[in-house]
Amino acid sequence: MNFRSIFFSIFLLSIFSCSTSPTVTELVGEWQGVGGEGKSFTYTFSEDGSLIIVEGTEVMDGKSVGGKLSWKFSDADRDPTGEYSTLEIKVDGTYLKKTKYKWIKAVSENEIEIGLGDKDTPLGSSFAILTRQ
Repeated sequence: MNFRSIFFSIFLLSIFSCSTSPTVTELVGEWQGVGGEGKSFTYTFSEDGSLIIVEGTEVMDGKSVGGKLSWKFSDADRDPTGEYSTLEIKVDGTYLKKTKYKWIKAVSENEIEIGLGDKDTPLGSSFAILTRQ
């Protein structure tokens, strides 16, 4: 092996070993921020998998949907660039049954970047930075 191939191997290893994805335990807690249109967002991730989302003045939780609002994090399902992981939000209620998938990544220990729309919609490319409270 020559010097160039060793350097290139170390470079590739360092790129693939760096993770910008939060882990499940790192997501647990309350996160607040403001989206591109100035709307405030609060996501509260619970250890039991339940979720409360507040967008502006609208609250979405198990009670508001007449059932359960839950979340699941998948680091295996990443965007084409490998930068974002997938956050699955499942609404299983009397009034609404739906599963949404959002892009998510860790910006720092206390900040996450989250897609505001479903990952496969035009709003999927609109993001908010949320800070741990």
